[in-house]
Amino acid sequence: MDNLWTNINDNIPMYMNKICKEYNLVCVKISPLKTAMIGDEFAIMIAIDRFDIEIYYLYKRDPDMGKYPCGSFFAQAYDSQDREDLLSGEGADIYQKLSADSSKRIS
Repeated sequence: MDNLWTNINDNIPMYMNKICKEYNLVCVKISPLKTAMIGDEFAIMIAIDRFDIEIYYLYKRDPDMGKYPCGSFFAQAYDSQDREDLLSGEGADIYQKLSADSSKRIS
């Protein structure tokens, strides 16, 4: 499924190339809307949504994994019509799931 959110996520390795080289990080696509930049002892996850992009700091705390939200650094301007008929759930992930489900039904 190709849309603005997945296109942004697909290009995160290019956007973050300088940072990844400087700090020896590897970009890994987790889902159509999430990418992680993984280092030796931590990872930074970028989660794309229609209205914002969240950054999470992930670290290993034996035997668990810790996750700290770092806050939104981007927000799209929207009006009241953008908030009509919203689905409950976790942002643009819902759009991806619905698109995948509808394509299965069509075949």
